[in-house]
Amino acid sequence: MDSLINYVRSTSLRNRIFFGLSIFCPLAFISKYSFSNNPTLIFCTAILAIVPLAAFATEATESVAQYCGNFFGGFLNSGLGNVAELIFTIVALRKGLINVVKASILGAVTSNVCVGVGLALFFGGLRFKEQTFGEKLAGINAASLTCLIIVILCPSALKISLGSDVMTSKIMRRFSYVSALILFILGILNIIFAWKTHSYLYTADIKRKTETKRRAQTALSMMALDRSPSPLHSPSNHESIIEIEPKKPVQFYLLIKDISSLILTTILIVCLCQFIVDSLEGAIEQLHISSSFTAAIILPLVSAIIEFTTCISCALKNKIELTVTQNSTSQILCFIAPITLAASNFIFYKESNDETNIGLDFDFKPYDLISTIFSVAICNSVLNGNSNWMQGIQLLLAYGTIATGFFYMPF
Repeated sequence: MDSLINYVRSTSLRNRIFFGLSIFCPLAFISKYSFSNNPTLIFCTAILAIVPLAAFATEATESVAQYCGNFFGGFLNSGLGNVAELIFTIVALRKGLINVVKASILGAVTSNVCVGVGLALFFGGLRFKEQTFGEKLAGINAASLTCLIIVILCPSALKISLGSDVMTSKIMRRFSYVSALILFILGILNIIFAWKTHSYLYTADIKRKTETKRRAQTALSMMALDRSPSPLHSPSNHESIIEIEPKKPVQFYLLIKDISSLILTTILIVCLCQFIVDSLEGAIEQLHISSSFTAAIILPLVSAIIEFTTCISCALKNKIELTVTQNSTSQILCFIAPITLAASNFIFYKESNDETNIGLDFDFKPYDLISTIFSVAICNSVLNGNSNWMQGIQLLLAYGTIATGFFYMPF
């Protein structure tokens, strides 16, 4: 017991919070099987239990990626970085909650671009008066995110323009398949661009900051010795800016432990997502909130808590460039949305009268459409190469306004 207490005390505040929230995991199972007539209790405990499990899954994924090489490790991080969102959408599809799945996809995008970036800019601006990152990288990310939003929202925009009489459900589903295929292709091309052909763009800011810090330390040491720096003490152009750590040797027992932890946490997340979906309708009735607010605001915020803490941590370390790349948002649009659309074909089958059940498509509600466009627009406008705390406040207040609109939606 003493060793456990010492271990908790030695960890960071972030890990202490997640360790404390892990108590909700057994409470969620107790609530499900002992208090099955209280859906609100099941819903709340399951949501709180997902937070530490998502953190443990992220740490296990990063540990496994260290042994798998750069390409496979990056692919593993991209595929499992949003495991909670992907599992929830699949489980919700099995339940037939089509509108909840649609709202959660765009809600995750809105929360990432407004809350994730907003928190990073705000807390980073409180510690540093102004933070800088490459304008070229910011422009590339803004163009990529805008392109993805155009692709996923075009089916809805066409239906609004033509009307439901012309834009039938059959045409909508076909257009959604085309959009999903384009999104997946763009995701693959983004990986090739970021990892292979133009990887230097994503490390330029880190190299620049490391070089500036090293030169400042050299200047301070020269001042302390009361002599001017000589060419022998100044870093040459051919000197490596970032020290490359030796490749980590493969330790199979640690690899097996990390893989086992990843499998166990994934199974628990699947169970908790099933609890959330089963208790969702009852909790909405007891709490008197709309399903749109729950799907577009509450669930994405809970699923992305790990990413929010990571964004704040990077911003406080003056690594703001790591938070403005929108990797998680691109993963949701390029992989989770197409995979969910493809999975709906295997979950919903034809009935005996040859009429298909209601399946998933990219036909979003008008307010979902407008809120996503506005959130991406304001995020792209503030990411101009320099950041401060005021820009973070603007993003957070914009998201608060969007969330208020979802709160007053009656359905």
